[in-house]
Amino acid sequence: MDGAVDAFGRIDVLVTDAGILHDRVLWKMTDEERDAVVTTHLRGTFT
Repeated sequence: MDGAVDAFGRIDVLVTDAGILHDRVLWKMTDEERDAVVTTHLRGTFT
């Protein structure tokens, strides 16, 4: 972040791009698979 601010003066947008995908729709996943998706997509972005 400091390097970007030093180089460009400010940060206007920050994109996080991490996720996992299972080869089935959300309601057909096991609880463990669904928890992994939620943890990766939501908690991973938040933290």
